[in-house]
Amino acid sequence: MMDRQIATIADKPQATSEFPKITLGKELQQQNKLEQAEQCFRAVIASHPRCWQAYEALAQLLNSLGKTQAAIDVYLLGAENNPDQPQYLLAVGKLLSEQKKWQAAHQYFQKALKNEPATPWGYLHWAKVLVELNRWQQAQNVTIKAIKFKSDLWQAHHHLGEIFQHRQLWQPAIAAYRKAVTLRPNLIHCYLQIAKIHLQLEQPQEAIWAYKHLISHAKPESPLQYQAIELYLQQLLANPLSTAQDYQELGDLCLTKGCLTQAITAYQHCVLDYGADYLPEDSDKTSISPEAIAFCFQQLENYAQATAKDYCELGNICRNHGYFSEAISACQAAIKLDPQWELPYIRLQYTKAAARDNQQLINFYRQLLAKEQNLPLAWGGLGDALSQQGQVGEALGCYRTSCYQRVTKIAPELTKLDWDRPKQKNPDFIIFGSAKCGTTALYSYLSQHSQMLLPHKKELDFFWQNYDRGMAWYLAHFPAITDREDFFTGEATPNYIRFPQVVHRIKTHCPESKLIVLLRNPVDRAISWHHHKVKAGLAKGSLEEAIVIELKQLENSNEAELAQGGYRKIDNIYSSLYYYQLQPWLANFPKKQFLFLKSEDFYRDTAKVMEQVFNFIGVESQQLAQYSTVNKGSYNKVDNNIRQQLQEYFAPHNQKLEDLLDIEFNWG
Repeated sequence: MMDRQIATIADKPQATSEFPKITLGKELQQQNKLEQAEQCFRAVIASHPRCWQAYEALAQLLNSLGKTQAAIDVYLLGAENNPDQPQYLLAVGKLLSEQKKWQAAHQYFQKALKNEPATPWGYLHWAKVLVELNRWQQAQNVTIKAIKFKSDLWQAHHHLGEIFQHRQLWQPAIAAYRKAVTLRPNLIHCYLQIAKIHLQLEQPQEAIWAYKHLISHAKPESPLQYQAIELYLQQLLANPLSTAQDYQELGDLCLTKGCLTQAITAYQHCVLDYGADYLPEDSDKTSISPEAIAFCFQQLENYAQATAKDYCELGNICRNHGYFSEAISACQAAIKLDPQWELPYIRLQYTKAAARDNQQLINFYRQLLAKEQNLPLAWGGLGDALSQQGQVGEALGCYRTSCYQRVTKIAPELTKLDWDRPKQKNPDFIIFGSAKCGTTALYSYLSQHSQMLLPHKKELDFFWQNYDRGMAWYLAHFPAITDREDFFTGEATPNYIRFPQVVHRIKTHCPESKLIVLLRNPVDRAISWHHHKVKAGLAKGSLEEAIVIELKQLENSNEAELAQGGYRKIDNIYSSLYYYQLQPWLANFPKKQFLFLKSEDFYRDTAKVMEQVFNFIGVESQQLAQYSTVNKGSYNKVDNNIRQQLQEYFAPHNQKLEDLLDIEFNWG
């Protein structure tokens, strides 16, 4: 909509209340009765040709309908009937500039402002038209006039800075931009331009000043903020006089803005580049050092505004770089700050712990629960840590307490049911594959069903890693009341699909449990699995390198070797060969006991697939109002050549899978 300061007459000889037809016209316009509204406005103009409100209302109506020329004609009529008022011509200039009719717009602005009335917005719009006409000196003069009439018009100072910068008048450009940010400190693009000019003048310290302010005022996680951090770091690295304190200052600034990865990178240079007597010359300075992690912990502890989210993010960074003990410490710090927040508990569940970490976790959970008893995830975490230490008997009680607290917190009325009897029946379903195919989302959606009472964590991994702990340990993870016919329970351990031994164990202990498997295009799954392992600190190197190595390893593998199962150091392709993984399952269970789901269908039409799942399990359908994204990975676009290589490799194996399951996946 046109600026009212341009389109409105400064001298208002009549008040709107004197023209009820204008009020009526605006009401009709709100009711979408546009023809009647137009008639009202035209009637006022006919009877009162100096009524500025009528011209304005009619022109705005016509312009909103896309009738720009008609709107211009109305303003010109206003100018004809009110020759002493320039705002009509200014409005015409604005409309013409929106149509990119720069020369015509220039003529109307020039005519309107020939007597230099105090209309700063008019001058500013005229100056922008002059820039489009490459009349930079005239644009500069006109912008200065806008500032003369309104010195606090930050837009004018910003525009003047752009003009000076284009004309390579560096110091005036800096002064203009600085004035703009003084009036409006969050003009982050101004800081970026100031930095560019200072770098042009070989003034890196002044550029850093601008980067600091940009980072401080940018919205959290904005691309420009990250760009400024990168440029700030580049300037420090390029300057041989940069000190450890300079890097620490950048790190601290990143820390306060929640950019922990960037903070650690800065601390990396602080502690390595300036305390590197102990550092071998050939050390990899691109990876994060333990000293940088420790320094980040120290700075967070000194930062009064540090939040649970900050520590949780630090824990994620530590885990992704293989610092598992540090990741555990960070998640614990997050829990101390917010014991009710679930995410740090979940991160702890999926962080590899050494024996010394397990004992420390036991102590941590005991201290936490001594202060606050009703923390179901803490009870579950304590049970996990005790299990790792071989204290299975005590762990059972922790799991049962976790189940009770979690379920009754959601549905307090269930406290009246019998929780004393340990669970006897096997789970109703087991989601056994495959990782990075949507199992976390499926489990999450199932957990929100009113009759579905699930364990404290998704992946119990009983039939592979924890089998020697016994069925009592396994069943303790499920709420005891799910032995009733009106409740259902189950688990999801995607990696079960990898191990032929698991098939026989499930057949022995849970022969009637329904089996659900999600299968994703193996090309996409292989790519996603590689990036997942890298982010989890379980692998290094590029996807391209991993694919080349694995294709070479698989080159002469026979069917027996492909069916062995288990983990390999590089297994992006190997773990996506569903045909060989599913053969033993189909050999031991009847086909009717399986529900095979195509991940692409699940992502595209989640409600429909969930209906299938509910019907298969035997629970009444309950759809969610919205299926939010769960555990979605992110990574750069993959080279088409790699995709083509993978498609060619998987094609014959996919055909075998389709024949085995009698399902067309059409992955191509």
